[in-house]
Amino acid sequence: MGSLLKLASFLTIFVLALGTSVAVCGAAYTVRDGDTACEIAVHCGVELRNLLEANPNISSWNSLQKAQVIQLPSTASCGSCSTCAQANPTDSVKTAPVTATAPAATATTMTGKAYTVVAGDTAWNIAARFGVSLEALEAANPDKVANWDLLQIGFTLNIPSPTVATPPSMATTTTSGIVPAPTLQYPPSTYSTPTLPQPTPTSASVWTVSSGDTGNGIASGVSVPFSDISTANPTVVWTQLTPGQTIIIPPAPTGLSQVTGAAAVHDVDTTEGVLTPKDTYTFYSGDGSSAAGWPQVSDWLAFDAMFDHLKPYMGQNCISNVPGNSPDETEQVRDAVLSVANQTYMDPRFMLAVVMQESNGCVRVVTTVGGNSNPGLMQSFKGKGSCNLGGQVLSPCPGNVIHQMIVDGTAAPVDGITLVKALNQATSLGVADLAQAFYRAARLYNSGASSLPTNGDLGGAPGATLCYSSDIANRLMGWFDGPTACHLDARA
Repeated sequence: MGSLLKLASFLTIFVLALGTSVAVCGAAYTVRDGDTACEIAVHCGVELRNLLEANPNISSWNSLQKAQVIQLPSTASCGSCSTCAQANPTDSVKTAPVTATAPAATATTMTGKAYTVVAGDTAWNIAARFGVSLEALEAANPDKVANWDLLQIGFTLNIPSPTVATPPSMATTTTSGIVPAPTLQYPPSTYSTPTLPQPTPTSASVWTVSSGDTGNGIASGVSVPFSDISTANPTVVWTQLTPGQTIIIPPAPTGLSQVTGAAAVHDVDTTEGVLTPKDTYTFYSGDGSSAAGWPQVSDWLAFDAMFDHLKPYMGQNCISNVPGNSPDETEQVRDAVLSVANQTYMDPRFMLAVVMQESNGCVRVVTTVGGNSNPGLMQSFKGKGSCNLGGQVLSPCPGNVIHQMIVDGTAAPVDGITLVKALNQATSLGVADLAQAFYRAARLYNSGASSLPTNGDLGGAPGATLCYSSDIANRLMGWFDGPTACHLDARA
């Protein structure tokens, strides 16, 4: 269970006898000024995940409106009564008055600890897992980390102590007889993801079931196929999971594939490259070589310059009217790209260009279907990660799902095409210069492993998007969404 849910469960034991009107379990909750999903979950004695699942039509929990009606899960138990209650300040049940005044909430500090970085970790995910801010995590490790975007596997980090509000004694009330709600102090980063999965296993491990867990949910959380988990647990009735039950998690089937040869980037430098974006479109035709006029790798923007240029537009103006990215979600896309690049030796600039080409960086992008499903940020072949399931969007989009979407498109162990497979195939065919391998890989990723034209012209034979390779070349130098000079697709 993620640290946020543990924190919520811990705090519920301190919920005080608030002014309430008794309602049946599963009743609605009327939002008050300043309410957040976390505070509603804590106040009503439910796990945040269950609250989110009970309200699939709410697209953004970061902008709740006063008097908005929220559906409570059947497990809710607001206030001190054993039945569920709806918080309503205009119709309250007062407790017996006493003369003592409730003391102010005091801060209790949890013990700090050390954490060893594992594959797939990012600074953001580690901070969220332990309920601290990125700033606090960095401050706890002064001069230890050279580049927070590229954490090294096996490196040990100091985890600072999160601050949790200790509520006043339950034996005291104000002179008016109404016990005030405690002030709940959450680290800002814990708002951005409803749950974080247990680490992906490299050997058999155990998952302890929490309320709301399902077989498919557990499988998604540990990145192990449900069929493998079900086989390892033949006696489990998956429709009757109970909290505290243990599930054997077999090892993940394979690791991520990696770029080989000259195209592999073993030491990512996010500042290497051109610093000024070229936000105009040049139509490139031919075989992708510098001799045919295509830009070389030295012409590409540096990753930092590329991301900073795209950041204001990434995840905005999304198709099908899905909600745009929050600033946190866009930063998580960046973290995921760099994390997966570090594991797979893929140039993160190429990955970011494909993300923008496929989805404009929208984390809730719809799934396309062309013989098979292509979900997520990279519209990947049968990908597992998505924050838009059949039109039901998840907001906020959890960091682990964003990471999975980047894994899906870059290097997932699938029988279809990924960026790593495409780049390795393109390189193996022989290239005149390094950039040509990437432009060929773009064509392969878009149109399939057998789509390279015999005449070498990357836009000259039938394909899914004839302008794709030319588009990617322009994106690598800073083009975003200005007018295009490639009209091959219009004539197709």
